[in-house]
Amino acid sequence: MLYDKARLPQMLLAGRIDAFLESQTGGNVRINENPAYKAQIIEHSIITTLEEAKTHLMFSRKTITTDQVEKIDATIQKLRSTGQYQVFFAKYR
Repeated sequence: MLYDKARLPQMLLAGRIDAFLESQTGGNVRINENPAYKAQIIEHSIITTLEEAKTHLMFSRKTITTDQVEKIDATIQKLRSTGQYQVFFAKYR
């Protein structure tokens, strides 16, 4: 499927997608292009090292609550503390 990355925030807010992955720089550029995006899109970061600084999860404020983001954060932290997170990402390096 081909898509225009610049349309991802619009698709997110329209409910066509639930989240998208983006680099921190790219995500910031896209979010800051439109003040409405900044008010309606939550950045969820899964960074612990500079190596991981390339990936963020972005969620629509319409489709996910702060409580849900906190649960995702807690789950990621649990995966890290058990070593499962590192095992998963080691497969893709």
